[in-house]
Amino acid sequence: MAWHLVQSLGSIGARAGLQVDAPPKDVRVPGASAPIVEAYERAAATILDGVRSLDEADLAEATDVYGEEWPRGHTLRVLIDHEIHHRGQIVTLMRRARLRPSSLYGPVAEDGGFDLDAFEDLRPCPIHPRIRVAWMIENGIWGLIFTGLAVAAELLWIPDWGWWPVGPWVAAGAVAVFMLLRTVVWPTLEWRAWSYVVRGHDVVLQHGVIWRVRRSVPRPRIQHVDVKSGPLDRAFGLAKCTLYTAGTGEEDATIPGLVHEQAEELRERLIGDAAS
Repeated sequence: MAWHLVQSLGSIGARAGLQVDAPPKDVRVPGASAPIVEAYERAAATILDGVRSLDEADLAEATDVYGEEWPRGHTLRVLIDHEIHHRGQIVTLMRRARLRPSSLYGPVAEDGGFDLDAFEDLRPCPIHPRIRVAWMIENGIWGLIFTGLAVAAELLWIPDWGWWPVGPWVAAGAVAVFMLLRTVVWPTLEWRAWSYVVRGHDVVLQHGVIWRVRRSVPRPRIQHVDVKSGPLDRAFGLAKCTLYTAGTGEEDATIPGLVHEQAEELRERLIGDAAS
C-alpha cells in the first residue's frame, strides 16, 4: 500500500501535467521500508516544486485524466484525497501491528493517551479451549441418556410396533453413533466457531457450526451482567458471562468458556459503562 502511494504520486501527478520523479508501475515493491521512504520523499518534493510554479490560470486549465477533462486544481485535490484515503488504511494496519503511526497531519491519537492495548479489543477473542472438554462431558451424559432410552425402546416397545419401518436395533445404533459424534467431534467444531469482541459501541458474538450467527449487543443498552458457572464450569475453572439489555428483562447473550477472572473483568468493564 505504501508503494502504491509512491507510484500514484507519479501517475496522478502526470495527469495534472507535472513532472514527478516517481517509479513507474512496472517497478516491483522494494523488500525494505527505506527505499519506499526515499522514493516517496523524492516524488513529493518534485510535486511540491511543480505546484509552486502554477498560477490560478494553470489550476483552471483542463487536462485529460483517465479519459475525462478535469481542471488541474481538481486533479490535485483528488491526489490529496487519494493520499488521505490510503494513509488512513496504513494507520489502521500499523496499529494492528502495534506500531505507532506517524504524526502526518498533526498529533495522532497516541499523543493524547490512545491505548494500543485497547485497540487489541478489535480483534476477535476466542473462548478458552478447556470448554471443549466440559462440552464433551456434558454431551456424553446426554448421549448415555438418549442411547439408554433408545435401547429401552428397542427392548420394551418397538417389538410390538408392527408399523415400525426399520429393522431391530437400527434406530438405537443410529442414536448411539449420532451421540458419539456429538460427544467427540462437535465440541471442537463449536469451540473453533466461537469468538467475541468488545468494541467501543457494542459487543459482537459469533458462533455456530452449520448455521453461523453473528450478534451485536449495543453497549449502551446493557443493563446488567451476570457471571455464572455450573458444576462442569467450576471443575475446569471456567465461567460464562450473561448480558441483559434494557427493556427485555431476559438474557440477551451469553459468552461461555471464560476464565473466571476474565469473566469478572468483562463484567466490571461492561457494568462500568452502564453506570456511567
